[in-house]
Amino acid sequence: MAVLSELEPKRVFDYFEKLCSVPHGSHNTKRISDLCVAFAQELGLKYRQDEANNVVIWKDAAPGYEKAVPVILQGHIDMVCVKTEDCTKAMAEEGLLSKAFIDGSEESSGTYLENDLGFMHYDYNQTQTLMNATKLNKDGDEGEKYMAVMVPVARWDDGTGEQFMRFTESWRSVKTDGWGISKSGVGDSTDKLNACLALIDFAYSEEGQILMSYGPEAWRSSETFLFNGNEMPKISEACEKELWDLAGGNYTNYARWYLGSTLSFLKSQAFEYQCTHEVGKEGAGYISTAIGLGTIKHPELALASNPWYTIVPTVLPTTKVENDTINGYTELTDRFNQQKDGGNMLLELIVNGYTNAAMQDAVGTADNVAGSWSGKQYLAIKQSAWEKDIAYYETLK
Repeated sequence: MAVLSELEPKRVFDYFEKLCSVPHGSHNTKRISDLCVAFAQELGLKYRQDEANNVVIWKDAAPGYEKAVPVILQGHIDMVCVKTEDCTKAMAEEGLLSKAFIDGSEESSGTYLENDLGFMHYDYNQTQTLMNATKLNKDGDEGEKYMAVMVPVARWDDGTGEQFMRFTESWRSVKTDGWGISKSGVGDSTDKLNACLALIDFAYSEEGQILMSYGPEAWRSSETFLFNGNEMPKISEACEKELWDLAGGNYTNYARWYLGSTLSFLKSQAFEYQCTHEVGKEGAGYISTAIGLGTIKHPELALASNPWYTIVPTVLPTTKVENDTINGYTELTDRFNQQKDGGNMLLELIVNGYTNAAMQDAVGTADNVAGSWSGKQYLAIKQSAWEKDIAYYETLK
């Protein structure tokens, strides 16, 4: 709910509140600049935006005033920010948060490493391989090591009395993609149905898993190695050469573009492990040790006794009516926009603390999310969908 909605003139304060809802301290003007551009685009006005985030907007004269002297209105889109007493860090100024993150500008693993912009970057093992092989340990030189040290840690009460719950992003959910047999395609043909079932049986067989994990037989050598307690094929020299020639050493892109193996039923990580740089393997070893010691609590691909460690589907089975209802919670979806150029209150809190008019303290923010922005209703719909999922799961036992 708008805070200034009752003030007059209403349209002026409506625009003013929109401007205030976007953090725009000095040197942090990309988002407010983009908001001005979006305003011009919405009204079909001519505009120009430069690299310093300055914006010029032209409004044509009203009929009969085309030859009148132009009027120029100029103002600042940034402001001098002052920390509140409960904000203990100027995160960007102290180098704790990337200015590129705040401004929404492009940044990559390569520029972070080459320009020494940060000490941590979260990404896949193949990125470790690319950066170590091409940036840090090139031609056998012993440079900085780019590897995993420990996964992110969240401070939650998981019901066990522990202070922290540890997790990795890749364990957060189950993908909902899968194979299906078309009733209209199979029809009444038993042969077609059996052929489909035979294909799925093959996909789950040892040979099928290796085919979908490795690709064609030519990409496997006659040698094997021990991986997670199983003897797995080593990749051939021809495979490794093509991996670099076609995909620049990026295993995931190679698998997606040329093998089609990233969405298999039971994919082995043995192929990817062999494509990982030695430094990346060293880091992966630390993570494996942490899992073995219980430092990291591993979610389960099942209904765990503790729901914190149950992997849930990425998409829950909501109906069209429920989806339409959720789409009507515009304040909630706007506040938690996941698009790069959209507003997200969690990011605002990270960057600026409780400085937004609608987020002045933790209790008030929680009340707004649950009540004014329909967060409570949203969670009720999702909880109902999850319970439907569990009920269906129980019928399969």
